Amino acid sequence: MPTAEKNRAFRLSKRPTGLTEEPGLELVTTEVPVLEDGQALVRTLVLSVDPSSRIFMSDIRSALPPVQEGAVMRGLGIGRVVASRRTDLPVGALVVLSTEVGDSDH
Repeated sequence: MPTAEKNRAFRLSKRPTGLTEEPGLELVTTEVPVLEDGQALVRTLVLSVDPSSRIFMSDIRSALPPVQEGAVMRGLGIGRVVASRRTDLPVGALVVLSTEVGDSDH
């Protein structure tokens, strides 16, 4: 069951080719699901945007597999826990966001 909380995320809508001015990203809004035991909700405060993003958007082989079209764009960042059902992640804690979380609000 979703909550009233909304999440915005950048999804890869198409792979860029050559020099492009259009990023190939789509901003989508979804509902945040209700937390289950062992989960925490983290609000993104800072996202890293760097040249490796272009590599992840392409189908070029790298240390990580390419982001699939329609998937949330990969990214690193810092966030704050806003709700938690984990004893090791209290509300208010700052956390480093991994590439699997992606470029999104939560």
